[in-house]
Amino acid sequence: ILQAQSAGDPAYTAGRSLAAAIPGTGHVDVPVAAVTTASRSLVALTPAAADAHRLVVWAVAPSRADGMRGAEDVLVAVVRALAGRPLPPLALVLLDPGGDTQASAKAVRATLGTSPLDLVIVVDTVAGSTLRFTTAYGDLVAAFDAYAIRTAAAAAHTDATLDPDTVAGGDLMAPLGLGALSDVHWVLIRGAGRAVNGVDLRADAAAVVGYAVGRYAAGAPELHPR
Repeated sequence: ILQAQSAGDPAYTAGRSLAAAIPGTGHVDVPVAAVTTASRSLVALTPAAADAHRLVVWAVAPSRADGMRGAEDVLVAVVRALAGRPLPPLALVLLDPGGDTQASAKAVRATLGTSPLDLVIVVDTVAGSTLRFTTAYGDLVAAFDAYAIRTAAAAAHTDATLDPDTVAGGDLMAPLGLGALSDVHWVLIRGAGRAVNGVDLRADAAAVVGYAVGRYAAGAPELHPR
């Protein structure tokens, strides 16, 4: 079988296997040691009434996808752009996914308290040449595609939404800590494609997020789901 496959026929399986049962018992020792991993996430809340609805900007850094901290740079840029402006009720989160991501996300969610959350804008890796928006909510597709056009961001047109059942049972939400926010509408901003010299998606992502914050402050219905 191995000779036929090495000769270029990977589908060849005819013939008798040389494997044979060997009597006896084997023992394998695997040393186990306790390992402690520390992670540090940051949460900032703008002043608002205890029952005020909030928009959440959820930056994941370092990204589980590529280990980069571009999402942190995006969050910092948004905060700087908002300095001195009247602010709507916001929750600004820098999630460290190291160690137990879900435990960290639950701790962040507990810090947010009982405030109703209208929307979570998730920023993950922003490496690449084009921003992509991913969500399971159709009303957010048109909204963020429009935001990208109005801010001249390098973003691909969003063709479809994800199936909510597929998202809930898949592996998209876990590395982002979104399991703790499964009851909240969300949109994911991520970079895609090969990096191109002169293209910095951090600035584009920050522009889109900043524009969304402005729309939220103005009471835009697409960002205030009921």
